[in-house]
Amino acid sequence: GLYPCPDLVEAVLQPIKGHTRRILDLGCGTGAWAVQMATRFPHADVLGIDLAPGPIGPSGLPPNLAFEIDDIRLDLSHFTGRFDLVHMRYMSAELEDIRGIMFDVQRCLKPGGVIIVLDGEITIKTEDRGKPVAPGELLGDAPAAASVGESGASFRRLNREACEVCITANAHLTPSPLVDDQQGFWASSYCDPDTCLSGSIDVPIVPWAKTDDEGGTRSLQYVGLLMRQNALSINCPYHLNLLKHENDQRMTNRWSGDMDKGKTNM
Repeated sequence: GLYPCPDLVEAVLQPIKGHTRRILDLGCGTGAWAVQMATRFPHADVLGIDLAPGPIGPSGLPPNLAFEIDDIRLDLSHFTGRFDLVHMRYMSAELEDIRGIMFDVQRCLKPGGVIIVLDGEITIKTEDRGKPVAPGELLGDAPAAASVGESGASFRRLNREACEVCITANAHLTPSPLVDDQQGFWASSYCDPDTCLSGSIDVPIVPWAKTDDEGGTRSLQYVGLLMRQNALSINCPYHLNLLKHENDQRMTNRWSGDMDKGKTNM
């Protein structure tokens, strides 16, 4: 769905006569989530913020939706107390001070408002989810990495290098301790720790997962198929950061090329 805890989100966004509900999407990317939320809640004003304009043109957008170009790392004080719901997804790799940012994000809320933060640990685990793939495998070393095929090894190598670049840039790849630890960003005067909820899931990155339920298996394998497509297409956006931190263009091209050539094996 569009959001977790649907009963809570929908209660917060329930229309009230003479009152405009407002939704803020930080790091909105393509704008797809903002468009869907504006469609789902036509009585609410939705604002999407990103560093660059998204690919969605103005024609055909819901009338209650707007986009702005802004850098949330600089200042959010102009949004203080304005929004009923704030959404931020997969931003940790871009943020050097995630605790400071989360403090600013909380100030954007009206009293009783809700923040939704989704992010992912970039950890590739074995199929039984029992352990992370060992560093040697991440580097594409034989024989362990060879067991998943060349595309798998290339994907893990590129993923590893992208992680190292983020760490070099002082970004936070793994925000989960901040979510699971109430002494993290929850410990502020703007937030009631008793109302905070968190959870995590493991996501298959290829369509192999099965359950005892046929419908559940279809859902998992569909997610795995989408994640596989995402994994195979994400290599090009990695290049900019890799090159910025002095990685070799020929090598990054080779990793991406290996992924493309062997994509049927992933």
